[in-house]
Amino acid sequence: FYKEIKKVFRKHQDINITFYTPYKINNVIGNPKDKILDENKSGIYKINCEDCDKIYIGQTKRTIKKRFKEHERYYKYGQTEKSAIAKYAFETNHTFKNFTLLKEVHKQEELDAYETLYITKHKDKILNNDFGPIQNSPFL
Repeated sequence: FYKEIKKVFRKHQDINITFYTPYKINNVIGNPKDKILDENKSGIYKINCEDCDKIYIGQTKRTIKKRFKEHERYYKYGQTEKSAIAKYAFETNHTFKNFTLLKEVHKQEELDAYETLYITKHKDKILNNDFGPIQNSPFL
């Protein structure tokens, strides 16, 4: 069928017909790389209080899963001075079970900027001790 169409248009010198298939190997087999789960990434994360609408926003260069476990450990052992969310949960008897990656970030200066940005964005619900590592910025 394609050869017949090409033969018809071959008579016209200014028209060149080519055919291609939308089915490429990559479309059929997909991406061979394993997707990295959010819990194994670094960056800006959010922890929701299970009992109210308060949230904690933090940053980490390690995996978010490791950092979340630290918050849980601080709560479990009453080391509330090391974690604002542990302190809040300890004082209110509220619970926190889940975290969400807000932004994958690797550079320290970007971590500080994004953490401050997200804290400022959610300042009415925030339970952090401060409004982020970057204060008095004209961009906030």
